[in-house]
Amino acid sequence: MNQQRRRIIKAALALGVVSSSTAFYLLKQNKNEQTAFQDLMEGLVIPPAFQELSIQFPNAEQLIADMHSSEEQNGDTLVTILKSLISRDYQQSNWIQVNQWLLSHTECVLAAAVIQIKGVTNAIEDEQTFENAPVEPFLKVNKWGPQETYKGVKFNEQPDGHCGIWANIENMPDGLRVFIGGKERHIFPNEKGFTSGIYDEVDAFINTVGPSDIVIYDEINHRKQVIGTFNVLPPFDFYQYPNGKPSTVFGPIENWGPKKASIGDVFNKQPNGYAAFWFRLNSMSNQVQMIFNHETFHATVRKGLITSSFPAQYLPIQPGMYPLELKDMVTQEQIMVGEIEVMAQK
Repeated sequence: MNQQRRRIIKAALALGVVSSSTAFYLLKQNKNEQTAFQDLMEGLVIPPAFQELSIQFPNAEQLIADMHSSEEQNGDTLVTILKSLISRDYQQSNWIQVNQWLLSHTECVLAAAVIQIKGVTNAIEDEQTFENAPVEPFLKVNKWGPQETYKGVKFNEQPDGHCGIWANIENMPDGLRVFIGGKERHIFPNEKGFTSGIYDEVDAFINTVGPSDIVIYDEINHRKQVIGTFNVLPPFDFYQYPNGKPSTVFGPIENWGPKKASIGDVFNKQPNGYAAFWFRLNSMSNQVQMIFNHETFHATVRKGLITSSFPAQYLPIQPGMYPLELKDMVTQEQIMVGEIEVMAQK
């Protein structure tokens, strides 16, 4: 191993603990500076989860060498220079997020260089993983959702297509990871808990009937807690058209409302002043519209419920029977729900 590589390894060892805001021990400190070099190498641990750094910084060794040459003054050692650069990173908020941990840019480059020289530690005798973590009730979960969907039906669909799950948790600590159905998912902590969900393989997830535990893993304290179980239910029955043909989108209409209103009455008035209808039925699609009084309005789809609201200016101004229809924007399939009776004012 050349001298430059020896200096990088020794610098990493001397820095020891990575003092990120989450106090994550990225490098295992070996305090005996006189230990043989091979022992020093063995004392350095880079977890497999940080393998991505070597890809993110493919020329990390050269970057460390450049840092040394550009910052070296008065015979400063590489360790002194790196400490100064790490400190500067913290002052300037020059962070990089790696598996929910905030590390300084310099720390990441240093770790990448060590990975490229030595590789990650793939087998640690007492390695702590999600799989072998004990289950403990360390979080107070107030509520979470959504908790179920029907086979093939997306739940809480977001603009980018992923299906979101949220949890309200008190005093949630930093650095937690979330596993849904045994697979680690993205987690976005906030002051009330976190949001997560299914970002890839959405179709495979929603088409697999059965339960999927939602598990929080506390990597620092090596413990995990099941906060709930999401269920994909068997598919529902479908609406039957008068000719006997089944719908491919909508379930049977169980109920809807309101069924009566008076001229000038903003029925089922919403906080924004809109009138609204509700429909008790399931839908395989989230892209549904309501057609009422010759106008088309957006509808919101949830498990077992479709709702649609609209400005009061679109309310009928004449008494009569006004049909209500639901339309799937993807297949263009359209079903008649019923007719609302609009009566003259008393």
